[in-house]
Amino acid sequence: MMRYKRDEGFRFQFRSPIPGFILKPQEESEPIAILIPDMSPNGLKLITETKLMTNELYEVHFTLNDQKMRVLGNIVWIKQVGNTYSYGLQGLNDKETMKGIVEGLKVYSKNSLSSNRK
Repeated sequence: MMRYKRDEGFRFQFRSPIPGFILKPQEESEPIAILIPDMSPNGLKLITETKLMTNELYEVHFTLNDQKMRVLGNIVWIKQVGNTYSYGLQGLNDKETMKGIVEGLKVYSKNSLSSNRK
């Protein structure tokens, strides 16, 4: 198993994981349901009951602030907890996608703060 050292500028942890799905873009694979507990512009952590392979290219789809997002990346670490697996996905995103993720996280964070004050 490969450990991965995170060194990005920030990592956003969601109050409750956001749902999404993952698939292999180069194959006709069925989408696999996932939960995303945290993310950064460079990658994300995902949880699923399905065993995925490291060093394989995956495409993750999710919705953030009513905006559909797609992140392309490689699984760089795995941790099994009971019958679920946590994975670290390192994004291979272009600057436009990374900018969209940062903007989406800012809006999400702002909306979360304002809903806490009510």
